[in-house]
Amino acid sequence: MSGTVAPQVTLLMGTSTKPTVPHISEGDEVFMKCQINANPHTYVIQFFFNGTQIVDNSDGVFINNSSLVIKSVRRHHSGRYQCFANNSEGRGDSNELSIFVTYAPVCQTHKRVFGAALGEKVKIQCRVGAEPPDVAFQWTVNNNELLGSFQSFGLESTLTFVPKTKRDFGVVACRAKNGAGVQRDPCVFSVVAAGIPSPVTGCLVVNQTSSSILIDCISGDDGGLEQAFHLELYEGYGQRRMVSNHSQKHRAEFKLTGLSSGTQYLAVIYASNGKGRSAPIELTVPTLALLNRKFVADSPHTDDISIVLAAALGMGLAKGVVGKALQRPAIEC
Repeated sequence: MSGTVAPQVTLLMGTSTKPTVPHISEGDEVFMKCQINANPHTYVIQFFFNGTQIVDNSDGVFINNSSLVIKSVRRHHSGRYQCFANNSEGRGDSNELSIFVTYAPVCQTHKRVFGAALGEKVKIQCRVGAEPPDVAFQWTVNNNELLGSFQSFGLESTLTFVPKTKRDFGVVACRAKNGAGVQRDPCVFSVVAAGIPSPVTGCLVVNQTSSSILIDCISGDDGGLEQAFHLELYEGYGQRRMVSNHSQKHRAEFKLTGLSSGTQYLAVIYASNGKGRSAPIELTVPTLALLNRKFVADSPHTDDISIVLAAALGMGLAKGVVGKALQRPAIEC
């Protein structure tokens, strides 16, 4: 080349074993060559991916002078590649090369548990990622293929499932395939026999002050699904006013704070799951009354007052244990 000229740059691509292959699959080795005509010779060559400079020996990508190699290409390597070259006359920009890495479908739906009664319809949605996105789905229940009970649109498929016998409960799986292969790990779901949870029992006021109450209950059967526990706190009689409500996931224990002293409250406690809520339990829970400290200190009968306080506390705790189920004649709590 006579005279001086800024770099004229062309980016060429292929795999190391098949330099002209048009399709790239996950695991292939990809080779790119930055072809440069320049005078004087270039002294800086850079590769870019989606507009960001590529760092040598990062994410399985290696640069050697004017060559770029991706040892084991993955789907996230799909995108636009370009190289730049500089000499004393300026910079030359190559053409852009876009690569699309094909891969078999992979699950994009989180594992989930569905609760159902016999004869109850359950809709289960399965979504996958794939390239190419033209996929076909297959559904199984306990490894038995289901035919004609699902609809598929693009990368999503929805199964309508109705358990008819107890043997129909179990593992439901969704698997897809495309031109790159069959999904290795299926999307997995569970369908279990389920109903509303049982009421809580054995509720006790385990701690009591003038402004706080701690209530602990025994959880009942969860109905086959994960359950949560709830407490609604009311004040007053007749026209009851809700003071607060509380929810706990793992244990039916509730700490109620910021309460008025010497006040009787009504706690309504119940469990819930995806199928509904249990019958509620009612529990009367009083806070302790505050006494005039000066009166107690000056009283000649301080010991008698202490005895009265202890008796009152005992009565309050005993009263707090008493509970009844709404809409039921009697429930021991």
